[in-house]
Amino acid sequence: MDTPRPEASLTLGGEGVALRAGFRAATAEELAGGPLEVEAFVDNTGAAPLYLALAGEGSRLRPARFSFAATVEGLDVELDDPEAGAPDAGGPATVVAVPPGESRSQSLLVNEFLRLEKLSQALGPGETRALTLRCRRPMPLAVTEAQAFRVGPSTPEVDVTLTLSVRRDDRALEALVAGLAARSGVEWTAVPSPDRERAIVRLAALRHPGAAAALRSLQRHGDPAVRRYAERALRALERFGGRST
Repeated sequence: MDTPRPEASLTLGGEGVALRAGFRAATAEELAGGPLEVEAFVDNTGAAPLYLALAGEGSRLRPARFSFAATVEGLDVELDDPEAGAPDAGGPATVVAVPPGESRSQSLLVNEFLRLEKLSQALGPGETRALTLRCRRPMPLAVTEAQAFRVGPSTPEVDVTLTLSVRRDDRALEALVAGLAARSGVEWTAVPSPDRERAIVRLAALRHPGAAAALRSLQRHGDPAVRRYAERALRALERFGGRST
């Protein structure tokens, strides 16, 4: 029997809007130092359309309006923000409508928000521990597109906690990094490849020294956005003590 995916949500209502919003993890057990993905979701349970703002942090190359914090049972390890102190230069933004009875979701790579690579050394070989992940986002009760961008002290917030297992397996992590590096190195074409672009984003976010060679090759990629991912990841390896050469 498959282990249920960890999920937590809450209900919000007012100003003609009713909704359920929360986060769910991709799996119940994650590889220490590997990608940790969660899905932020909104279910419109009311009778009126809901408007949801989607935005990106241009200088940090990650979605905006989300924050995470994590602790590991029995360990004193700080899983800090790899982009702490980086300027907020804004980024692309749009609004999507969520009709009554429908849902919208967004996949998020938590490694872009927290230094989860520390877990591959904090845990002992083969060890499994519980990881508690606090997930937050503002949730304006927007009945117009303009209201979707209005965030202030009185804006409702989705603030929930997920608990999942994290396991250290060095060989599995090395194999995962090697697989991502291989998929990211496929010859670039003008036609986007979702699998390749996903591999590049994940490879850059892991900040694993074994990814350095692949990241250096991506500095010559034909897509400027990919070059930015690679350059940022290499700087992170240098800044946090990894080897980029």
